[in-house]
Amino acid sequence: MPIPNVGLFSMICYHAQDLSPIMPPPVPAAALPAAGAPAPVTPLRLALPVGHHDAYTTAHTRITPVVAPGAGGAAAPQNLGGAPAPGGDTIYLPYVGGGITSVRLPTPAPAGVTSFFTAGMDGCRVFVDNIPGSADLIVYHANAGVGHPAPNDYSDQQTAVAAAAMSAQIGAARGHYAAVLPAPGPTPWLSIAKPRYFRIAGNEERRKRAWLRGAPPGVPLGRTRPSFMVGTTFFAHYTGLWTFGYQAWGRNEYSRPLFAPARYNQGRNVVKPYGVLECVTLA
Repeated sequence: MPIPNVGLFSMICYHAQDLSPIMPPPVPAAALPAAGAPAPVTPLRLALPVGHHDAYTTAHTRITPVVAPGAGGAAAPQNLGGAPAPGGDTIYLPYVGGGITSVRLPTPAPAGVTSFFTAGMDGCRVFVDNIPGSADLIVYHANAGVGHPAPNDYSDQQTAVAAAAMSAQIGAARGHYAAVLPAPGPTPWLSIAKPRYFRIAGNEERRKRAWLRGAPPGVPLGRTRPSFMVGTTFFAHYTGLWTFGYQAWGRNEYSRPLFAPARYNQGRNVVKPYGVLECVTLA
């Protein structure tokens, strides 16, 4: 079962699960295999100045995806998960806290493969690189592990510390590939980060704040601004070429000031239902 197409993604919220606990564990290595060498039988864990780079192949990442109801039933985001399967139709890239993961996506795709997705994002960054002399691509999932947002940051704000950490991670990971690929090594093609994929949530929080809306009960300690419960799923479909996109979803929560009319019988504290904020094809 391939992951849902873009049309379905635009209607139903999907929360991509962290499947790393059931994926093959990476094994420490000094470098990636040289060009022409046999593919590693396990994912490889390469050291970074801070954290590590887990490099996967498609043999390590094929799954059969499964969509299951979320904890809140039909009104909640649906859980997009799956189980490892050598003949699975989807390539799944795990993430690692405080590090970066990668997988080389072949073009043409392996027989039977039609989809790709990675673990859900709420601050991570995804990069996609071209490979000189090849139609293959490399996809990376970076997690800063540092520079967490302050209580009153808007959903689309990324701290400079977090952004710098992920820039260092992708630079080091590209260096690992550059050592075994033709010059000049991987070349950047596209990337997607928190300020882009949570832009609608951040703009809505600012709009509500301008109307003097505050934080409802139960939001993180110290927050006084309207809040979004948000998530993002980054995915791709293969139809002769890889086409990438993302779905951002969320739920708006805020409190009305005492002088504001409690319109539509929503009361002073408002919790909106989950909905798709945007579903975008990137390339």
